[in-house]
Amino acid sequence: MIVVVVTCVVVIVAMVIANLRLRTRADELEDLARSTADERDAARADAADAANDAALVRRQRDEALERGHRSRRDAAQVANRLTAESSARAEVEDQLRSARRDLDEARAAGVGGLADVLWLLSVRQAATTWRMSIAVDPSEPSPLEGCDDQFRAAIEIEVDAAREESGADLELEWAGEVVAPAPERAVVALAVVRDVISELATTSARTTLRVSCLDDAVEIEAESVDAAGASLPVSLPSQIESGPGRARIT
Repeated sequence: MIVVVVTCVVVIVAMVIANLRLRTRADELEDLARSTADERDAARADAADAANDAALVRRQRDEALERGHRSRRDAAQVANRLTAESSARAEVEDQLRSARRDLDEARAAGVGGLADVLWLLSVRQAATTWRMSIAVDPSEPSPLEGCDDQFRAAIEIEVDAAREESGADLELEWAGEVVAPAPERAVVALAVVRDVISELATTSARTTLRVSCLDDAVEIEAESVDAAGASLPVSLPSQIESGPGRARIT
């Protein structure tokens, strides 16, 4: 009987010890699970931080590349502008030399009055503009050669050249039936048209030029608007200004 009791006690003690060990092991496993979850969360947070850092680095790289591209584009634009300015300067110098030659030729040929000489030079300049800015083949004769109305042809050349060179939105309208106004009127009217074009071609969204050849005068009217459709002022010499944006050459 005593043996049985002792055996039962031993078994109970063994079961208690085993239960304690199981609880201890369960606690250890639970602690391990919590530790693993914490490490997993920390690893995920580190991975997210690394991804954010990588995205930031990529954005910074892209921004640096864009700045580099923009700098190269700006440098190319500056170089193109300098080239264009150099070409324009050379063109003006060529036109000046040509005008001097034309003046010498006109004087040698005994051309009549000063207005005739100035108109001859203006026609020569218009022909140069046509060759430099419009002509597909500069060796071809200009529209001014053999033309019955060199005044109209010269103004049309100036308008077409502005469209070609600067992309200007220019409209040209004609009125009147007088062909080839007197040289003193024609030379001033052509100069006025050139001045208006140079002032408005690159600053306005749209410009309309109306030229009227009358028996006793040439009238020029300019209307210009900006991108919003608002009217732009047109500056004209006071000596010939007959109204806002209007000139009358008598």
